[in-house]
Amino acid sequence: MNKTFDDFLSTISDNDIEKIQKSTNELLKDVHSVPSTKASLRGNEMFVVSYSISIELLRRYHDWLHE
Repeated sequence: MNKTFDDFLSTISDNDIEKIQKSTNELLKDVHSVPSTKASLRGNEMFVVSYSISIELLRRYHDWLHE
């Protein structure tokens, strides 16, 4: 069977999204504990959110491809 990316996306449930969101929120607590300006905090927040979600989805995609 030839797996497509859309096939993978259809495996991501609302519960999965909630788990990823909770994990990302935990990482954001670390960002908020470091003193910084508001501008750099926003940049750090965007980076942490983008990076953590991307890595988690890539991990899940890799696992899914090798099932």
